[in-house]
Formats: sequence, structure tokens, C-alpha cells
Amino acid sequence: MSNPFDDLDSALSEHDADENDATIETGPAPTEETEPPAEERDPILEPAFGFDAVKQSPIYARESSWDAFDDAVAEQSLRARLDHEIRNSEKREWHDAALRVAAAEPEKLLSAFLEARKETE
Repeated sequence: MSNPFDDLDSALSEHDADENDATIETGPAPTEETEPPAEERDPILEPAFGFDAVKQSPIYARESSWDAFDDAVAEQSLRARLDHEIRNSEKREWHDAALRVAAAEPEKLLSAFLEARKETE
């Protein structure tokens, strides 16, 4: 069985050569967005943190788990809007909150992990 990535090095080399031959015009450098100090930030109007504070990492979950999570986020996002007047919740904030809840409740995390293992037996 051949490796599907065998031709990757040659394709990347060709791509690099093409980029070196082309002249690329760039506009002015983008300005960095800076977050206002916490005392100036309105927690109702602005997200808890910006993109510069995040670490992207894939989470691999079953479709049913993603669907349940998305439903929970949609429901709680509506509650945040109605009960707390937060109109612009960001998905990254919900992902961060879910990870913080899991980290704060490691026993529940282990129970859910073991429960899933039992389901597949």
C-alpha cells in the first residue's frame, strides 16, 4: 500500500518555487487590535476575551455530542441575552466556558468518559 503523502514534498517545493517567481503586492500592515483594560471593557457589550488570547485546538467528538453541545450553547446564549442583556456572545467564549467547567469537575469528566466506554462494549 502506498503512502498517500509521498508526493507532498514535491508539491510543496513546486508551490514554493511558484511563490518566489510571483511578485506579490501587499497593502499596509494590519493594525493590531488591542483589548481595552478590564476596567474600561463593558462585559455586556464586549466578549470576555479577543482572538489574540485563544489557542486553537481541534476537539474530536461524535456528531451527537456536538449536536447536544450546540443545542446547549444556543439555549444558554438565549438565556444570556434575555436574562443578562448580552447580545453578542461568541462561540469561543462558550468553548472556553465548557473547557473550564470540565476542568473544574474532573470527576464528572471521568464519569462521562467511562460511561461512553461502557456504551461501546
